[in-house]
Amino acid sequence: MFLYMANMQQKYNVPVTISLIQAGILNTSELDERLSRLMREGNKLATLFTANLIREAVLTPNPAAERIDFQACLSVIDSMMREVAPLVPKTVKKLWLDLREEKTDSVDADLGSDDDLKLNESYVKVFAEWVTLVSNPTTRRAHRLAFVHQMHAQGILGDDVISTAFYRVNLQMAIGSYYKFSPATPSNEIYRVIDALAFLFTSVVEFNGGEHGGDHVRVLYFSKLLSLILLVFMDLHEEFGDQFQQKPFFRLLSTMLTSMLRDSEETFAPIEFEVLAVFGEALHVLEPNYFPDFTFSWWALVSHQYFMPRLLLLPDNKVP
Repeated sequence: MFLYMANMQQKYNVPVTISLIQAGILNTSELDERLSRLMREGNKLATLFTANLIREAVLTPNPAAERIDFQACLSVIDSMMREVAPLVPKTVKKLWLDLREEKTDSVDADLGSDDDLKLNESYVKVFAEWVTLVSNPTTRRAHRLAFVHQMHAQGILGDDVISTAFYRVNLQMAIGSYYKFSPATPSNEIYRVIDALAFLFTSVVEFNGGEHGGDHVRVLYFSKLLSLILLVFMDLHEEFGDQFQQKPFFRLLSTMLTSMLRDSEETFAPIEFEVLAVFGEALHVLEPNYFPDFTFSWWALVSHQYFMPRLLLLPDNKVP
């Protein structure tokens, strides 16, 4: 078979591959299986080749194949867009949008450049180091705050534009990580990355009140992070449609509540009322009238032991 016998340069030649498909020499089922396997293994060259091949074979006036001929490859691309969207090359993203029959001229600006892709990769690498840190049972609060301080020193969190990009990329990656696992996977493994992100948000809010303005700054920063979470929630809710899963967002928000008001109670006790008020505003945005498929998680968050019971204990003059 061509893909097994040719050298690397010939193997990824789109026009030659199209000709072989049209001549009936290349079996598309075997091709689809082989390419999808290479894509799952993380072969970037094979991934780019596959995107270009599908575009030329399927989306031209005289197609050499049908979409169903690349079912396995398209399934991998769908998974990539759900799980690691910020790291998907522009060529693959554009194909994915075209296959969804969306107008690409209005979204070209959102596809990202090669430089954006490199930045996203660097953001993900930093967050991966954080996940490793907080997954270590010997890690203490001082270690987490030292890591956040280092990110500030490196300019990742010191600039609003860069920090927002960092948070957004890793928020998408963390939520996407949920889709990788089967239901039989232990929950601590499924939510490891999401929990790490919640701990990062808590540590960043705590750090920003230390030397940069006190509790008022902490409340503002917490509000900023929740606003970003809501934006990503709405984007993914629209993008995934029927495939949208409520559990990862519930886990993220509930873990943030627990991390702030239980695990870091000493830090956040002075602003507990303000934290609950900001969180309540977020729940108002997410109410079931607007997002019915988040209803169960919404009620679970409203009745969370660190939300509603704490609200009921508020003095009358401090009710949000």
